[in-house]
Amino acid sequence: MYNIGDDVKGKYIIEESLEPGSFGLVYKVHNYGVNRKSVIKIVEAEDPKKLKEIIESYSQSICQHECIVKIYACELTEIRLPDGSTRLGILMELEWIPGGSWEKLLRSNYVPISHSCSLAIDALFGLHFAHQKGVIHGDIKPDNIFISDNHAKLADFGLSKYNIIPGISRASDLHYAPHASPELRKLGNINVQTDVFAAGMTLFRAVNNISDWRHRIDAISDFDRLLSEGSLIKRIGYNREVPRKIRAAINRACNPEQTSRFENCAAFRQALTQIRFKNSWTRVTDFLYESNFNGRTESVEVLPSRTTFDVVYKVNGRRKTTLCAKFNSQKDAKDYLLTLLYENTVE
Repeated sequence: MYNIGDDVKGKYIIEESLEPGSFGLVYKVHNYGVNRKSVIKIVEAEDPKKLKEIIESYSQSICQHECIVKIYACELTEIRLPDGSTRLGILMELEWIPGGSWEKLLRSNYVPISHSCSLAIDALFGLHFAHQKGVIHGDIKPDNIFISDNHAKLADFGLSKYNIIPGISRASDLHYAPHASPELRKLGNINVQTDVFAAGMTLFRAVNNISDWRHRIDAISDFDRLLSEGSLIKRIGYNREVPRKIRAAINRACNPEQTSRFENCAAFRQALTQIRFKNSWTRVTDFLYESNFNGRTESVEVLPSRTTFDVVYKVNGRRKTTLCAKFNSQKDAKDYLLTLLYENTVE
């Protein structure tokens, strides 16, 4: 554990303690040797020298890709334990992404479906590149995808399997259970198909704007059975406004049967790029959504009147009367609003 202002290994000054990753402490630092803002992650490992070899190997092969967070350095370090003793571990210096993670974005904002699909396309681009280099990620989730200038970068290969180096990946026993495919839970091995499944789960969470994911899954009593069956998505369900084409792509990525999924991340990415958006809806309130897309502004709103609830659809500030309607209840009006979003998001 380090404190703000501490000097680490004669090159890093701790500036901020960040939310811990799955398998290590994370800090924002200033690398004063090269005058660079970066992140250091300190990880315990049963065999630190072997882990260092793996990280150095895959960082050289994949971390120059535009959709993968750069790893600047990886070295052995002593980790101070709570009892005062030390043990050998790994220190990684990573690219600092000021935009934060996709998870952070989902917790703090309503993310337009179009933007989530765009982020998924970026992440899948980086993931497919890693797969081509023999690297399986093993821990795809919103926490491990970072946003820089509205584009996604894949990070945290801490569970990864590097196929060129023999040995079992850490993900065999430590994978993120809610994103695990049925065969990963059963056999404990990560591969291209398990990454496709986890990427589909990530996009499912995002297009449904699930900001309280942990609370949502903790409330499911038969959670383990659903994971084993690969039917968690079916139980949770989609928000009404998520278009059919996007549901179809996610459902294919997360099919319980490996042979029915996308063959690889490139195929999943292609399916998403073929979806043509005509609006990018942002939730202003529960009863007002707005879109500013390709020079065209649209809005749909529920407005209470004396005797009815009116749904008003506007294009460039003018009512589109064919889509406007009146209802006797607020619930019916909201249902119609969601139907309009469903029908007017993609072509």
